[in-house]
Amino acid sequence: RKAARQLMLDEGAAHPSNEEVEAALVDYQTLFGGQAQRASLRAQRQCALDWMLRLDRFAPLLVGGVAAGWAGEHGAVRIELAADDAKPVAMLLAGQGVAYRSGGHADGSATLLLVDDPRFAVRLEVVSPDERRHRPRQDGAVRLDAAAVRALLATTA
Repeated sequence: RKAARQLMLDEGAAHPSNEEVEAALVDYQTLFGGQAQRASLRAQRQCALDWMLRLDRFAPLLVGGVAAGWAGEHGAVRIELAADDAKPVAMLLAGQGVAYRSGGHADGSATLLLVDDPRFAVRLEVVSPDERRHRPRQDGAVRLDAAAVRALLATTA
């Protein structure tokens, strides 16, 4: 719907759901991505795990295409963090000498921090613990903690 609105198309027309778009992306990656996509996905997941371990005190969850397995080589690594506000996350990043910039708000409630990582675009989405608990989950949405990402990396080695 957002894309239709941006393209000035009729929002009321039948559009695929997020789940249908993600299923098409999985099909595309399966057919055309091959070994290069699998290697890129593995590298993205390793990058995510590195950041999740650095940000462990904020209960990080890997979300989006990297978690679900349909991310392309230019997809962003999206990590959801639980904190009452983004300031403690920003202070931790600054204390570690990590360059980042504020990206505003990801979905109206999450504060977005964009980390300068040489490997991939890393998006940190900071939500309050209460918002995380009450956040509506889209059908099929994948959210992985560090142990789950580590297990995925171990099975794809």
